[in-house]
Amino acid sequence: QTFGINAGPTIDQEIYDLLKGEDYVPVIVVLREKADLGMALEQRGENNATRVVVNSLQETARQSQEKLDSLLKEEIEEGNIKNFNTFWVVNAFAAEVNQKGLQKLVTLPGIKQIKVDKKIYLQTHFQQHYSLENSFEVTQTPPTYQDNNGHEYPWNLAQINVPSVWKSGIYGNDVVIAIMDTGVELEHTALSANYRGFQPGHSHDTSWFNVAKTDTSGKGPEDLNGHGTHIAGIIVGGTPENPLGIAPGAKWIAANIFSKGYAWDSHITEAFQWFLAPGGDPANAPDIINCSWSSRPEYVRDDLQWEILHNLEQAGIAVFFAAGNNAEEGPGSPASYPHAFSVGAVEQKGATVEITDFSSRGPVNW
Repeated sequence: QTFGINAGPTIDQEIYDLLKGEDYVPVIVVLREKADLGMALEQRGENNATRVVVNSLQETARQSQEKLDSLLKEEIEEGNIKNFNTFWVVNAFAAEVNQKGLQKLVTLPGIKQIKVDKKIYLQTHFQQHYSLENSFEVTQTPPTYQDNNGHEYPWNLAQINVPSVWKSGIYGNDVVIAIMDTGVELEHTALSANYRGFQPGHSHDTSWFNVAKTDTSGKGPEDLNGHGTHIAGIIVGGTPENPLGIAPGAKWIAANIFSKGYAWDSHITEAFQWFLAPGGDPANAPDIINCSWSSRPEYVRDDLQWEILHNLEQAGIAVFFAAGNNAEEGPGSPASYPHAFSVGAVEQKGATVEITDFSSRGPVNW
């Protein structure tokens, strides 16, 4: 059901369908008011853009959401809205609503859109395990590349010319890369030295966020699945002296968004928000966020994270996504966005390198 701009918000028909069989449905409610980040950056200069963007986003969300506080509080007290959680990375909030709660939300001023809080499922096309004692392992040892000095590197690193970059002395030093995935195994010997949380002035509070709340140890980063650890190894594994990943001189931080193989849109939103100000301070934000997961092709025009990625871009943070494993059906969102970097998969066949059969392809028309 879609209303005019002055009449009310756009509402996913799926919410009405779900409420026929469920007492409560998880939703994300997006408000109309947006922060003018261009003006904020222009007025305050481009120095420390992340802090300027965060302050502007927080103030815009505070002012517009404050107007709804009393109206929402009544519905929460009556039990029509529960598990209420506000955001500022995008001016929105997540909640579970029943029929009466939805009817109330439709009448509230300033609401642009009410969407189902969807699940994104983790898809992998590799069988892997990792060793806490040595380096990363795969069930089938990949072919290696040998340079003129006899050093061997995995063929995938040679494919994108990483050894030549290392030869120039570039290892990713002073770069912080955030891994948004299933977590990262802190005890892995190829990763522990590169964890930003061990650096002076930092801790788990500024370098690890378990939004899915699967942490069983309470002692910092962990990975109950293995996928995030595998990805972290590809990116920052090893050291400049013994490189295993692309940027062994970079530091990593991480967020776990997956539980039981899926991630809620609201958890993804919360993780992006945390990365803008880890530990509450924009100075702790990473330079790059890596998301080696993707939504289904039918979500190619789902714009929930569109504004979030725009805001991250304005803050000077680059976001990378896996294109996904959907073959010619193409990628979903946010991998499909023009302001996200999308990465597909290739494989080596003899002397040639080809796009894998499963790797998502374009074109994507926005």
